[in-house]
Amino acid sequence: VDRKYVVLPTADRRLVWLDKKSGKETYAFNADGPYVADGVIEKGILYQGGYKTFQAWDIAKHKLVWRFDDIDNYCQAAPVIDGGDVIFGAWDTYLRSINKKSGKLQWKWNNGKTVNLFSPGNVVPVVTADKVVVVAPDRVATAVDRKSGKQIWREKNENKVRESLGRSEDGKVAYAKTMDGELVAMSTEGNSYKLLWKTDLGLGYEHAPCIVIEHDGFVYAGSRHGQLSIVDAATHQLVVSYPMGTSEVNGFEVDANGDVYCSLIEGTIFKITRK
Repeated sequence: VDRKYVVLPTADRRLVWLDKKSGKETYAFNADGPYVADGVIEKGILYQGGYKTFQAWDIAKHKLVWRFDDIDNYCQAAPVIDGGDVIFGAWDTYLRSINKKSGKLQWKWNNGKTVNLFSPGNVVPVVTADKVVVVAPDRVATAVDRKSGKQIWREKNENKVRESLGRSEDGKVAYAKTMDGELVAMSTEGNSYKLLWKTDLGLGYEHAPCIVIEHDGFVYAGSRHGQLSIVDAATHQLVVSYPMGTSEVNGFEVDANGDVYCSLIEGTIFKITRK
């Protein structure tokens, strides 16, 4: 959503511009493959992953600013835009950093696997001043150097992480939901892997890729069966476990008032407030 337009990436191979007030379609770009990733807008530019491509669009002008096509599969998760970097994963085994202005590749990292299904293809990276942290279906968390893409540490599969990842508000902690239904907190500081704490969310077997967020001292996670889990970031205690429905939680958003929103695949939207 920008000042004047809502831009929709669609699975029928289109980027669609809708007038924000009327909802009428004003422009559509026909691509070579489906768009299944969320885009990110910064200062009027949409950064959007697609099928074997990543693109930057000037929203007001309906104009393609640049495109990067050296990708061998599709992008599924939202990129992270930070400083001059665009950082994202794809289902071709690679995590990439692209220059935000030029669209040129700065580096790409591979976890040593050649199997596409082990790619960091559906994870929103945790980006700090000096590191990028990702998890993937190979069930391992990894930190790479933000400037060079060189691997700093790689944890030894002790937590069975997958695709559900997030960061603390100060950027010092990366949170991941495990396949055993736990929330783990990993330090983003230093040059070696450090597990800070682990809390059982009581979810059992879990594989939903829903992002994890921290807001006002609480950590929010969602499950494949519609369970909302909220953990106190200071005490590490589970304070809320609420069944919102029966389907997967898509993700979380925080509005300008500090309210948290989430949705389920079954079509329901929830507003979460603190009293």
